[in-house]
Amino acid sequence: MAALVRSLKQTRLLQYVVPWRSKFTYTKVEGVPREWINWLSMDFDLSRDNIARFMAKKRWQALLEDHKFIPERHDTLGPDLATAHFLVRRGAKVKFVGRDTWFKQDEKGNMYLPTRMVPGLSLEAIDATGIDMTYVAFDNMIMLDDLCYLNFSKCRYFNDWCMARLHIFKDTLEFLDISGCTEVTHNGLACLHHLKKLKGLKLSDLPNVQDIGLMILLLEETLPECTVFGVDLDKLQPPSDGQLSARLAAITSENTAERLQSSESESDVQHTHDSEQDGLKEPDRTKHAGR
Repeated sequence: MAALVRSLKQTRLLQYVVPWRSKFTYTKVEGVPREWINWLSMDFDLSRDNIARFMAKKRWQALLEDHKFIPERHDTLGPDLATAHFLVRRGAKVKFVGRDTWFKQDEKGNMYLPTRMVPGLSLEAIDATGIDMTYVAFDNMIMLDDLCYLNFSKCRYFNDWCMARLHIFKDTLEFLDISGCTEVTHNGLACLHHLKKLKGLKLSDLPNVQDIGLMILLLEETLPECTVFGVDLDKLQPPSDGQLSARLAAITSENTAERLQSSESESDVQHTHDSEQDGLKEPDRTKHAGR
């Protein structure tokens, strides 16, 4: 047990569990602190899976806290440069209007971005491939009047909530890449109808999107100027006669099974009802026979 406690202290797990900030002092007036009594009465699950879930939850909460909007940063640097500082510090690359250079963080942590507001400096493109992107981070990406390129490919936390926040770029965004964002579903793709100026959309490796072919047809109808690429053409082909027959057979068998189950349930109910009626009539026959 002592070895387990030492290992938990090394992983900084107990700092989230044990109320170390409270002073364990006993007085005749107050007695034992209530938070210590509550902590000692808790039923802890110290299994490996539960500890892993606990640490993942704490990492997620820390990530959301790190992505919170800081008004002072935007007031000092302006919206475009503040967004660049926020994203580059977290592993992304940015490009400004009229410049061919992509700004990114080097191995030593240097970003080489201006540290004060520069008039006329506008953000044009963001490459956030593979970074930990959450829906809270979009609070830092506001008032970007010239942003036309976004790449969120392979972002493990990019989900439907993030897709719903893309409407803030509806007046400028022309290209979007969400390939490899496995948390995105067909509900998230439905949020893209706000992006009326979208001309290019890359969709690949989206396992949680159901009926990707139908979704692409709907997107092309909603956004006629948008070209969708990166999707396997086999998924856009209509089902063959054999596949269609197999689907119909499966649906028919399911419906038949449901009907049989419902008929059996109805017969059981009817049998029970008849038995109850016989049970109610039986005392009357006995009574008449006695007379």
